[in-house]
Formats: sequence, structure tokens, C-alpha cells
Amino acid sequence: MPWLAYGTAGLISYSHLVLHRHFASDVIVGVALGNSIGRMVWARAHGEKGSVPGQIGPIFDPAHKSHGVEWSYNW
Repeated sequence: MPWLAYGTAGLISYSHLVLHRHFASDVIVGVALGNSIGRMVWARAHGEKGSVPGQIGPIFDPAHKSHGVEWSYNW
């Protein structure tokens, strides 16, 4: 099953690049986010909370009054 999911995602990413719908950086960030979110969902669904290597969370910078999303990955 993983080869089907990764193969489909790879073909879609390739088509977006060829058709100039996204930049390469968009695809790279999408791969990182998709892989990280997928691993977190899988681990939580199977009760493996300690095995999740990455975390996504909100951030706020009061000095610049800006906000965003932070992604940290533990090696």
C-alpha cells in the first residue's frame, strides 16, 4: 500500500511541476508536511504517542505581531 500512496503523490507532484502550477519549493514543503502529518496521524491512531518524531504547532511573535506555524523534527 505505501508504494501506491507515495507513487500517486509523486505523480501528482510531478504533474504540478510540469504544468507550472507549483514551484519546486512548494512540492518539497508539501512532501515534508504530508509525511510528518501522516506519521503523526498513524501513530496516534495506533496508540504510539511516544514514537512521533515531529510536531506541528502554532507560534506567535508579540514583538512583530505576527503568527505562523512551527514544525520541529527530532532526529
